[in-house]
Amino acid sequence: MTSTPPTATGLPPEECCALLATVPVGRVVLAGDDPAALPVNFTVIGPEVYIRTGPGRKLTAAAEGHVMGFEADHIEPDLTGGWSVLIVGPSRIVSDAQEIALLDSAGLSSWAHPHRSGQARYISIRMDRVSGRRLRAG
Repeated sequence: MTSTPPTATGLPPEECCALLATVPVGRVVLAGDDPAALPVNFTVIGPEVYIRTGPGRKLTAAAEGHVMGFEADHIEPDLTGGWSVLIVGPSRIVSDAQEIALLDSAGLSSWAHPHRSGQARYISIRMDRVSGRRLRAG
């Protein structure tokens, strides 16, 4: 019995962005002395990924303009394929009133910490680097 090896093919940035719109949750990736990949819900508008978060590591990192990663993926239930997208870029706290109003109208909430919603702020990760792979089982 011969098995075909799995394949991974690169995805163009436009397809990566389109794929992100198909999943509700991704992970913000923080580097440093205590690295972490934290699940978040998100939205993509233009060249930025937006999340809503309360006080904590993500907000502190954005206030300091740290480079962050953002990763989302999808695996087929039968494990025959899927995709993974990684974005890397500088982060910031959203402070422009019009931008906040746009995000408020998008209905983006902090599902991980609903009790903190009164303290929630939006942060953005600019898509300076976008890479993705489509995976297929052999």
